[in-house]
Parts: sequence; structure tokens; C-alpha cells
Amino acid sequence: MGAAQLCPRCGGSGVLRTNAFGFRTCLDCVGQGALARLDLARALEPPLRFRRRSTPLPEPVQFSAWLSSGAR
Repeated sequence: MGAAQLCPRCGGSGVLRTNAFGFRTCLDCVGQGALARLDLARALEPPLRFRRRSTPLPEPVQFSAWLSSGAR
């Protein structure tokens, strides 16, 4: 994410006046008061769980069910 810009709709408060007695969350900034600039290069990167590993995973450890069950 880049630097944030003050929300032009709510003026940075994060809430909007609906009438003389009502308020609601500003949906443009989701109540944060600032709009975050989106870095498209970073946003389009694949999630970490889908990236290839540089080192292979270790082999799984095998153990006996007799040892893990506690049965004798």
C-alpha cells in the first residue's frame, strides 16, 4: 500500500451525517478517514501460499500407530 489520502467524502472523520440526528460510516474510506493508494504491482502478486518454494519441504516423519495411540 502507498501513502494515504484524506477522504474527500467525509473529510477524514470516517462518518457521514445522514440527517439532523443520524450518522453512518463512510463507505468510501470504510470509516478510516483516509483512502489508501493501491500499488497495482504488489496487489497483482500471487499470494504467498501459491508461490514456488526456493527450498523443498522436508520429508514427512513416519511413526507407528502403536506408539501414538497409547494402546498396549
